[in-house]
Amino acid sequence: MEEVLRNPLLLFDKNDFPGRRETEPWIVHVAAADWTRGHYQVLHRHEDYSEIFILLEGSGKYTIGGRLYELNQGDVVLCNRGVMHDEFPAECDSYKTLAVGIGGLYIPELRPGLLIDPSCAPVLRRSDQTEELQELCLMIAKYAATGEKRNLRFTHKLLLAVVELLRTIVRGVEVSSKEVDPLCISVEKYLNEHFGENVTLEETARQFFVSSWHLSRVFKKETSYNFKQYLLRLRLGEAQMRLSSTEDSIAEIARDCGFHDPAYFTRLFTRYIGLSPGRYRKMRLEKQS
Repeated sequence: MEEVLRNPLLLFDKNDFPGRRETEPWIVHVAAADWTRGHYQVLHRHEDYSEIFILLEGSGKYTIGGRLYELNQGDVVLCNRGVMHDEFPAECDSYKTLAVGIGGLYIPELRPGLLIDPSCAPVLRRSDQTEELQELCLMIAKYAATGEKRNLRFTHKLLLAVVELLRTIVRGVEVSSKEVDPLCISVEKYLNEHFGENVTLEETARQFFVSSWHLSRVFKKETSYNFKQYLLRLRLGEAQMRLSSTEDSIAEIARDCGFHDPAYFTRLFTRYIGLSPGRYRKMRLEKQS
């Protein structure tokens, strides 16, 4: 595991894998991390790919699609494409994770881009099968880190094995009995589309013809966030993504993410992420080089 953690962020294109057929999935990224000292990724989503997230060590809470789940070592989270997710590590001695992003995914029983049926709980509790899944993903991280053509060919074969194993695992996952309040679903969609604007609880409540009190109560009950917490973490998560993947200035990113005062954005970012925006960008770029 320690060998894998020494290569914390690997990024790939679908053409990087020799022998991959056009209809087959590919690895978008492998992100192995020791988050014991913080700097984890807050509320965000991946529009173009799905992600397998494995808690290698530690414990904490994880939200996906606005629902809160308790995670322990060995648990696996299946994040479908376009679904918001966020993590809250417990204060413990160790918190290590592994995430494998998968593009071009198509499992016959599901819609393109899905790892699991949206009606099912996306958390797989530790079992013999999830341990096998973890071993395969650790092997992907190990061989992908070399960048050698023969190893990337092998890495792609490992990914296909991961997908087949997942098909077996998710067949036994029960449909979730919890129904999400339609108001909450609509508000989440609205915030995901308008977080860069001057959004307030009162204005959003008016958009949906309900009182601020009712919206606040429903949102907290369904997502475990209060309205302001969700909006703030959504904005910070988008800022993290922009800092990692674009050359846009910090002031521009702050404005686009709904922070009209760059100094205030820097203070909040540093408080929640543990690094200033500039230092965070430098750290991510160093990991990608």
